[in-house]
Amino acid sequence: MFRLMIPLQAAAFALILALMPGNAVGQDLSVSPEEGIIQLTGGIGLVSMTANEFVFDGGWTTSQLIWESLNVPVATVGLSTKLSDGWTVAAKAEAGLGGNSSMADYDWLTPYVAANGPDDWTHRSLHPDTRVDHFMRGSLVVGRDMQLGDRFTINLNGGFKYTDVQWTGYGGSYIYSVGGFRDSSGNFVDGQAGITYRQMLPMAFVGADATADFDKLVLTAGAQGGFTFAGQAVDDHWLRDLRFVDNMYVAPIVALSANAQYGFSDNAALFVAASLDKMFTTRADTSVINTNTNATSFYANAAGADFVSVSISGGLTGSF
Repeated sequence: MFRLMIPLQAAAFALILALMPGNAVGQDLSVSPEEGIIQLTGGIGLVSMTANEFVFDGGWTTSQLIWESLNVPVATVGLSTKLSDGWTVAAKAEAGLGGNSSMADYDWLTPYVAANGPDDWTHRSLHPDTRVDHFMRGSLVVGRDMQLGDRFTINLNGGFKYTDVQWTGYGGSYIYSVGGFRDSSGNFVDGQAGITYRQMLPMAFVGADATADFDKLVLTAGAQGGFTFAGQAVDDHWLRDLRFVDNMYVAPIVALSANAQYGFSDNAALFVAASLDKMFTTRADTSVINTNTNATSFYANAAGADFVSVSISGGLTGSF
């Protein structure tokens, strides 16, 4: 689950809605005449994200770990160009770490579990000292511009995106069911690494971007849909000397974006951008590895994951 924790997320969605250009249905389509322009963008921003990590026993949820980060600082860089006949190519990279993060680990284990609802857990640990070890995301998009009147352009596109994010939870507190329901509680050692979780998510997508050009002010809104492929998650339980490697099944994804750009010279502009990226919950096959002996056990369809992020950024664009 993803909780909208502060106005950053609300502001991002508001910006996405506010920047949607007007309906241009019914106008003649033609290829955009602009060619040979290269745009280089650089900026800074914030990203908030949530990943859920699951362990399943058939239809029963045995474990759920919720990794959340708020306001992770990121740096962004992008490069785009217009080719002949309206074709476009764009690449973008983001990298960041830090931010305010936390992790909550819930288990529903026999013999004291009565039901599988969110309030029926038998074991829980909370890790407010959780850190983003790294966040990286990159994309490559190929599209074709179609001009709708003098000011509006639709870019039909497709491409690939890759997201790689890793957290580590330190210290924390626990409530366990040992001799009875929630009868044991305590604290882990402060600063001691408990669990590290990493998601690696290759994605393929198709979509469209709509642009409204009002001379100095250019507004763009986009939507893409697609799927993950060959996604993988790695979970290291340092106190148990266990590594869980989850090979994810194909999962649907959706992405929304908005950008407002204001030119202050012929070749330079300021921009502000917002985006939402979501991978829906998918199952996974998992291998459990004892890191001391390398003994491995395999469990089909026994794990799962999802991921969502909301970001906002601003910076400069230069055209050449």
